[in-house]
Amino acid sequence: MEQQDASTLYHNMNFWGRKNIPAGRAAFQVLEELVLYNFDARVIGLLYTRLEQCGIDISDQDEVDKAIWNINTRGFMDLVEDVRRSAFEPQAWQSSKEKHTNNIVDEEFLSHARYLQQMVVYKTLKYGIKNGDIGLIDRVIGVCCFYFEFEMLYLKRLTCNGPR
Repeated sequence: MEQQDASTLYHNMNFWGRKNIPAGRAAFQVLEELVLYNFDARVIGLLYTRLEQCGIDISDQDEVDKAIWNINTRGFMDLVEDVRRSAFEPQAWQSSKEKHTNNIVDEEFLSHARYLQQMVVYKTLKYGIKNGDIGLIDRVIGVCCFYFEFEMLYLKRLTCNGPR
Protein backbone atom coordinates (compact mmCIF):
# COMPACT_ATOMS: atom_id res chain seq x y z
CA MET A 1 0.00 0.00 0.00
CA GLU A 2 1.28 3.42 -0.98
CA GLN A 3 2.17 5.90 1.81
CA GLN A 4 0.17 9.14 1.66
CA ASP A 5 1.71 12.52 2.48
CA ALA A 6 0.25 13.62 5.84
CA SER A 7 0.15 17.25 4.73
CA THR A 8 -2.45 16.72 2.00
CA LEU A 9 -6.21 17.24 2.13
CA TYR A 10 -6.62 13.69 0.84
CA HIS A 11 -4.76 12.34 3.87
CA ASN A 12 -6.79 14.55 6.22
CA MET A 13 -10.03 13.41 4.59
CA ASN A 14 -9.13 9.80 5.34
CA PHE A 15 -7.76 10.59 8.82
CA TRP A 16 -11.03 12.26 9.84
CA GLY A 17 -13.12 9.50 8.28
CA ARG A 18 -14.57 11.74 5.57
CA LYS A 19 -14.34 8.97 3.00
CA ASN A 20 -17.73 9.74 1.48
CA ILE A 21 -16.30 12.74 -0.38
CA PRO A 22 -16.10 11.86 -4.09
CA ALA A 23 -12.73 12.55 -5.71
CA GLY A 24 -14.28 13.95 -8.88
CA ARG A 25 -17.17 16.32 -8.24
CA ALA A 26 -17.66 16.78 -4.53
CA ALA A 27 -20.28 19.19 -3.23
CA PHE A 28 -18.88 22.60 -2.29
CA GLN A 29 -20.26 22.44 1.27
CA VAL A 30 -18.54 19.11 1.94
CA LEU A 31 -15.17 20.34 0.65
CA GLU A 32 -15.54 23.67 2.44
CA GLU A 33 -16.09 21.89 5.75
CA LEU A 34 -12.99 19.78 5.09
CA VAL A 35 -10.71 22.73 4.31
CA LEU A 36 -12.03 24.77 7.26
CA TYR A 37 -11.38 21.82 9.62
CA ASN A 38 -7.98 21.42 8.02
CA PHE A 39 -7.14 25.10 8.58
CA ASP A 40 -8.13 24.92 12.26
CA ALA A 41 -6.20 21.68 12.77
CA ARG A 42 -3.05 23.13 11.20
CA VAL A 43 -3.17 26.27 13.35
CA ILE A 44 -3.71 24.14 16.47
CA GLY A 45 -0.79 22.00 15.28
CA LEU A 46 1.43 25.09 15.22
CA LEU A 47 0.27 25.93 18.74
CA TYR A 48 1.04 22.41 19.95
CA THR A 49 4.48 22.61 18.32
CA ARG A 50 5.20 25.78 20.30
CA LEU A 51 3.94 24.16 23.51
CA GLU A 52 6.15 21.13 22.88
CA GLN A 53 9.14 23.45 22.39
CA CYS A 54 8.35 24.85 25.84
CA GLY A 55 8.72 21.36 27.33
CA ILE A 56 5.02 20.45 27.55
CA ASP A 57 4.06 16.84 26.84
CA ILE A 58 1.50 17.40 24.09
CA SER A 59 0.43 13.74 24.15
CA ASP A 60 -1.16 14.41 27.57
CA GLN A 61 -4.26 16.54 27.01
CA ASP A 62 -4.53 17.33 30.72
CA GLU A 63 -0.98 18.71 30.71
CA VAL A 64 -1.75 20.83 27.63
CA ASP A 65 -4.93 22.15 29.26
CA LYS A 66 -3.04 22.92 32.47
CA ALA A 67 -0.21 24.67 30.61
CA ILE A 68 -2.62 26.87 28.67
CA TRP A 69 -4.66 27.61 31.79
CA ASN A 70 -1.52 28.63 33.71
CA ILE A 71 -0.15 30.98 31.03
CA ASN A 72 -0.83 34.60 31.92
CA THR A 73 -2.54 36.83 29.38
CA ARG A 74 0.69 38.36 28.10
CA GLY A 75 2.34 34.95 27.76
CA PHE A 76 -0.63 33.55 25.87
CA MET A 77 -0.71 36.54 23.50
CA ASP A 78 3.04 36.10 22.91
CA LEU A 79 2.40 32.44 22.08
CA VAL A 80 -0.38 33.39 19.64
CA GLU A 81 1.84 36.04 18.07
CA ASP A 82 4.64 33.49 17.65
CA VAL A 83 2.24 31.13 15.84
CA ARG A 84 1.02 34.00 13.66
CA ARG A 85 4.54 35.07 12.72
CA SER A 86 5.63 31.53 11.93
CA ALA A 87 2.98 30.96 9.26
CA PHE A 88 1.24 34.21 8.37
CA GLU A 89 4.02 36.74 7.80
CA PRO A 90 5.50 37.15 4.31
CA GLN A 91 8.76 35.47 5.38
CA ALA A 92 6.86 32.18 5.67
CA TRP A 93 6.28 32.33 1.91
CA GLN A 94 9.98 32.28 1.14
CA SER A 95 11.61 28.98 0.32
CA SER A 96 14.99 28.17 1.80
CA LYS A 97 16.60 29.09 -1.56
CA GLU A 98 15.15 32.61 -1.34
CA LYS A 99 16.29 33.25 2.22
CA HIS A 100 19.61 34.92 2.84
CA THR A 101 20.00 33.59 6.37
CA ASN A 102 20.94 30.21 7.77
CA ASN A 103 17.29 29.39 8.58
CA ILE A 104 16.17 26.39 6.57
CA VAL A 105 12.49 26.06 5.77
CA ASP A 106 11.52 22.62 4.57
CA GLU A 107 9.25 22.34 1.57
CA GLU A 108 6.43 20.70 3.55
CA PHE A 109 6.26 23.63 5.98
CA LEU A 110 6.42 26.08 3.06
CA SER A 111 3.42 24.36 1.50
CA HIS A 112 1.69 24.36 4.89
CA ALA A 113 2.25 28.10 5.37
CA ARG A 114 1.05 28.93 1.87
CA TYR A 115 -2.12 26.90 2.44
CA LEU A 116 -2.80 28.70 5.72
CA GLN A 117 -2.25 32.12 4.15
CA GLN A 118 -4.64 31.35 1.30
CA MET A 119 -7.23 30.08 3.76
CA VAL A 120 -6.99 33.30 5.78
CA VAL A 121 -7.98 35.18 2.64
CA TYR A 122 -10.91 32.80 2.07
CA LYS A 123 -12.08 32.94 5.70
CA THR A 124 -11.81 36.74 5.76
CA LEU A 125 -13.80 37.03 2.54
CA LYS A 126 -16.41 34.57 3.81
CA TYR A 127 -16.78 36.48 7.10
CA GLY A 128 -16.94 39.84 5.30
CA ILE A 129 -19.67 38.62 2.95
CA LYS A 130 -21.66 37.00 5.75
CA ASN A 131 -21.59 40.21 7.80
CA GLY A 132 -21.84 42.70 4.92
CA ASP A 133 -18.50 44.29 5.85
CA ILE A 134 -17.40 46.10 2.65
CA GLY A 135 -14.15 47.27 4.27
CA LEU A 136 -13.17 43.72 5.17
CA ILE A 137 -14.11 42.47 1.71
CA ASP A 138 -12.08 45.29 0.14
CA ARG A 139 -9.08 44.32 2.27
CA VAL A 140 -8.84 40.87 0.68
CA ILE A 141 -10.05 41.54 -2.86
CA GLY A 142 -6.57 42.70 -3.90
CA VAL A 143 -5.15 39.28 -3.03
CA CYS A 144 -8.15 37.58 -4.62
CA CYS A 145 -7.35 39.43 -7.85
CA PHE A 146 -4.21 37.32 -8.12
CA TYR A 147 -6.14 34.13 -7.37
CA PHE A 148 -9.13 34.71 -9.63
CA GLU A 149 -7.93 37.41 -12.06
CA PHE A 150 -10.74 39.05 -14.05
CA GLU A 151 -13.74 38.20 -11.86
CA MET A 152 -12.09 39.75 -8.82
CA LEU A 153 -10.84 42.78 -10.77
CA TYR A 154 -14.44 43.49 -11.74
CA LEU A 155 -15.53 43.07 -8.10
CA LYS A 156 -12.70 45.39 -7.00
CA ARG A 157 -13.93 48.00 -9.48
CA LEU A 158 -17.46 47.68 -8.07
CA THR A 159 -16.27 48.28 -4.49
CA CYS A 160 -14.03 51.27 -5.23
CA ASN A 161 -15.15 54.57 -3.74
CA GLY A 162 -14.19 56.63 -6.79
CA PRO A 163 -16.33 57.55 -9.82
CA ARG A 164 -17.26 54.80 -12.24
